[in-house]
Amino acid sequence: MAYIVTFGVLILGLHARIAHPQQLTEVTADQIPLDQQTYDFSAVSRCRIFAHDSCVIQNDDQHILLIDGGFGTFQTKLNGEAVSVADLNPYTVAFDLLNDFATSPDLEPLWQHKKPQDADEGLSIVNHGGIWVSRDNNTVWTQGGHFYHGDRWSNSSYFVPKEDIPEWRLWRMHLDQPDTGWQDVTQEVSGHLDANRTFAGAAASVPNSNKKFWLGGLLDSTTSPTTPNLTLLTTKQMLVFDESSLSIAKQEYYAPGATDGYWQGNLIHLPIGNRSGYLISLMAASRTANLPWTDADGDSGNFEDATGVSLEYIPIYDIDRDIWFKQRTTFVGWDQKPEPRTRFCSALFHNAINNTFELWMHGGQRLTDQAEGVTEIYVLSMPSFTWTQVNTAFPFNNLIRSHTCHAVGGQLVIVGGYPPGIVVESNVTCDPDYIKVLAIGEEDINWTPNYRKNSTYRTPLSISNIVRGNRVPLYGFVNEQLGNAFEPQCPGGASCPGTSGGLTVGAIAGCAIAGVVVILASGWLLWYCRNRYRPAGTRNNSRNTEPTPRSPANGQPEVVKTGNALPASHQRTTSQVTEVHRADAELPATPPSRAQTQHTV
Repeated sequence: MAYIVTFGVLILGLHARIAHPQQLTEVTADQIPLDQQTYDFSAVSRCRIFAHDSCVIQNDDQHILLIDGGFGTFQTKLNGEAVSVADLNPYTVAFDLLNDFATSPDLEPLWQHKKPQDADEGLSIVNHGGIWVSRDNNTVWTQGGHFYHGDRWSNSSYFVPKEDIPEWRLWRMHLDQPDTGWQDVTQEVSGHLDANRTFAGAAASVPNSNKKFWLGGLLDSTTSPTTPNLTLLTTKQMLVFDESSLSIAKQEYYAPGATDGYWQGNLIHLPIGNRSGYLISLMAASRTANLPWTDADGDSGNFEDATGVSLEYIPIYDIDRDIWFKQRTTFVGWDQKPEPRTRFCSALFHNAINNTFELWMHGGQRLTDQAEGVTEIYVLSMPSFTWTQVNTAFPFNNLIRSHTCHAVGGQLVIVGGYPPGIVVESNVTCDPDYIKVLAIGEEDINWTPNYRKNSTYRTPLSISNIVRGNRVPLYGFVNEQLGNAFEPQCPGGASCPGTSGGLTVGAIAGCAIAGVVVILASGWLLWYCRNRYRPAGTRNNSRNTEPTPRSPANGQPEVVKTGNALPASHQRTTSQVTEVHRADAELPATPPSRAQTQHTV
């Protein structure tokens, strides 16, 4: 049976490589007459999509994967010859997730809406923008991104020259009426004049509140008509959109004391606690904010200009308390430490059985070598905040960047992408599978040619064997509120009867110690009574036995970084602190105020 499964995975791994073996001649959009630019996301036309945005929508009426913006390559005919055409993607596309389907070249979209080519409409055909989703999952907004003007793409009929780039705008689509398209609602939004258009930021929507977020990103000559050519600027801007009041607010992220701006990454909503929850920031690159620099090679701030963001300390935003802090993470062995990467995707899974969360990071490319992709998948387990490297068969399937991904049941659904590289090569074959599925199970993690609507997420054993049930980070929670938020909650903020939801981490520890004292006292009393009333001659006849080896501390891996077994307690020696990084001193002893919080990732 093992040989059959392996052979099946082999065939699947080869499938994406051989489905379109022919190398199509690539042309630019201006070589195709406007009335013949009929290529779209249908099976006969689509080729690749990247630098786009996507989201999963689920309500009582629909469950869809929505894709918008980015670069596209399409298949069409020019003078009777099959060609590949590079074009900006004018389509908003939906794929149905209510039913099982095969991720094959024959997969057709549920619907697709093409934005008009009339320049007077002012529609944003951008890449590296962001989508926001309404509270009822029936409306989406799009904003941000840049009007790319690089080689091949500037010939698009949707290209916007620098002098015509509009100010920040917000567009809305009602998903129950997709044929009506996008409407410009900027003028309805209070505070819109304070917002800056940036690209390569990170978007997040909070389902149980009215707030949406856009963090960081870059300003350059493709986002604003006033920015000089070949000039880049990072920002500390975090846009907060409130759908109930139709207002936009510009805040500073990572607290006012931070000095860096961030771009190319993900912002993930963590739905814990009784209210809005938290945001986890996984950004890739940083540079001093609000300090312009010259992009001499014109690569839009690629990574010879940047500092990689460490994954050892994770910036987290408490939405309701409006504060940022950094939570320290753990990894097993120096060779298992996740290195900074860019143009990756991430998705958050929830294991309902043990109420744990796993944040999966997939693909991307190294900051140290833009031409080198990242095959390793890393998973951040919470609440222990432990990184685990996960392996799959045929890791070359992970060599992809500028893609998006989503947690759907027990599947990592990956959308689009492009092979790693410094530039977008023109000789890359079409990708037959716009949508790829990594099926995640307890025993196996495999690429599969099928999407299943009723799959359920279970933590793989390769992860649970490392975490071992631990619900407290090795170095503790950075603040008590975060630790409590991971415990069972009841509606309205009340503690749940019979659960630890109403107890603080300190109270739980106190109860545990008290329990141990009671058990030891009971054991001593039992021993005393047995010995006091035992017949003479039977005392002190117990056998001499060798003590059994101590097991690792509950919930901790047997080896952490240095290869030494952990002590039974979580106390650290001086040598252990030094082994793990001296940045430990950066963590505040108590939750700081917004003005005190420093961002030094």
